[in-house]
Amino acid sequence: MKSNPEAELTILKYLCKNYDPSYVSLIKPEWFYNIEHKAIFNVLSDFNRQITYAELTNALADKFPTIKVDSWVKNELFRSNEIETGEAGICVDIIEEKYQLRLFEDKLTQVHSRMFSTTLADIQTELISYFHNTVSNKDPIKKLDEDFQEQNTDLVEFGNSRPQLNRLNALRDTVITIGGDSSHHKTNQLLDILIRGLLHNYPKNPEFKVMMFSGEMSWKRIRDRIFAKMLHIELDKITKRQNIKTADILEEFNERYPQIRDNFILVPPTQFRSVNDLSRLVIHHKPDIWGLDFLQYFAQMSSGNNAEMQNKNVMEAIATIKVLVEVTNSLAVVLSQLRKRSEQRQLIFPRIDDLEWSGLTKQISDVVGLCFWPYKINPSTSQMNWYTVSWQKVRDGDPFNEVLWVDPQFCDFKPHPTPNAERKYFEW
Repeated sequence: MKSNPEAELTILKYLCKNYDPSYVSLIKPEWFYNIEHKAIFNVLSDFNRQITYAELTNALADKFPTIKVDSWVKNELFRSNEIETGEAGICVDIIEEKYQLRLFEDKLTQVHSRMFSTTLADIQTELISYFHNTVSNKDPIKKLDEDFQEQNTDLVEFGNSRPQLNRLNALRDTVITIGGDSSHHKTNQLLDILIRGLLHNYPKNPEFKVMMFSGEMSWKRIRDRIFAKMLHIELDKITKRQNIKTADILEEFNERYPQIRDNFILVPPTQFRSVNDLSRLVIHHKPDIWGLDFLQYFAQMSSGNNAEMQNKNVMEAIATIKVLVEVTNSLAVVLSQLRKRSEQRQLIFPRIDDLEWSGLTKQISDVVGLCFWPYKINPSTSQMNWYTVSWQKVRDGDPFNEVLWVDPQFCDFKPHPTPNAERKYFEW
């Protein structure tokens, strides 16, 4: 939401009962989104003292004749219940943040309107410069950046449960893209990275949070996959509720993994409809790692099969993702589909160029992971349940393969017990 009417009204009620000029000087009229609330605040500022109901009514009629303030609102301001100073202070922070987010969305809209008349690098530079030079000293975007710099290390670690992930040297302000065809467990990969990152970093940083934007699956399907993975219950039994009660699963899960319950934020398709929604939610929740399933979701937002609109929507998403990770100092994991089925090319591994919008994807990605089943590429391979992610640094560094045992019923991955096992079964 662009505003918080309840917070705006709480501030006005406090000022009607406890007018304090020094307190009013901290608030700017433009922070009020509701036009009636803004008019009332301007009247209170002009009087510069506590006023009566009659004085407020007359001043509104005189100074803002075109704005009809509802009588319920005016009556609400003078009710007997008192507003605590602390509560009013929190509401001031809320409406300021809402105002800054409105500026953020307006700036994105303004820049995105020039998508086809400027370069992606220029757009990113302009947005980052805008964020870091906002006039307000209490700019939540600027404060967010400072908080991350002070409290968190640069490197995101994943522990020893999947040691190969640590070879990515995944820094904050990094974008990891994972690509693959259907049935390549891309969503399970994203969940695995988010959960492993949370469980490893939570003990030393209880504020560590992860966030997932699911453009493909409902929150129930994602939740069931997390239950299967963490409680080691077959996914079919959970989805079909075979002798299993949801309440019992929830109780066990919340008891064993309170950190996932509290610090894993899931955003289903119904809660984000645009790039601006994605931006607003990332800035509001401040996740350390966040993932998007999947990049092509934004192409589908355009009506019909208009290729130009699809490209524009994807360019908006790509520019915004790169800006968000740099501004929030976070790690983003983005899923992408393949443009063509690489497995049909005998003995040829998937390549970065197989990704849809591969040129744009390479501009924002620091690391790309391509998922494939080796036995489908090389039928002579006997390792039917082994699954490979080919990790490649886009700009530097040697590629390496991470070989995993896939357990689809439990939505889980186990690393190969032998280091460099990919050299035994596959040739790059």
